[in-house]
Amino acid sequence: MKKKILVILICTLLITTLTSFTVTADICEKKPITHHKKVNSPPTSPEVKIPEKVKSGSWFYLKAISTDPENDLIFYKYDIFGHESDWIGPYQSGEEYSKMIKLGEEIGNYKLGVKTKDINNAESEWTYTYFNVIKSKTANSNFVKILINRFSLFTLFNFFLTKIGRTN
Repeated sequence: MKKKILVILICTLLITTLTSFTVTADICEKKPITHHKKVNSPPTSPEVKIPEKVKSGSWFYLKAISTDPENDLIFYKYDIFGHESDWIGPYQSGEEYSKMIKLGEEIGNYKLGVKTKDINNAESEWTYTYFNVIKSKTANSNFVKILINRFSLFTLFNFFLTKIGRTN
């Protein structure tokens, strides 16, 4: 009986030792876990298209396009006459942004800026483009105003003449 207990004890010791070595070897062979941060690059600076000359008091289209390296959704912002818009979007990467803008009556040379950001808030640089606001060729000239006033006076004068002519 002592022999059986001794054999069981030796077998248990042997199995425990071998198991311990195997587990330790497995742990040593495992490589440490590394965490990779996702790199988020900003969208490209937008390509901006606007007319070079715009008539005062008229509307024109601002068109811009940008792409994001990670294909994230994109927001656009523009700055005209020193007034920045809010972020507008989202748009798909590579999708054209289009906005109608109304000008005032002030003629001169102006700068328009556009920038983008992706949904992870990585912002592009501003893209600036320049345009001229030229005088509108509408019925605002003095000559046209005089003609309109004279025509109105002529119509009024003609009306009175016909009324006076009918009463006689």
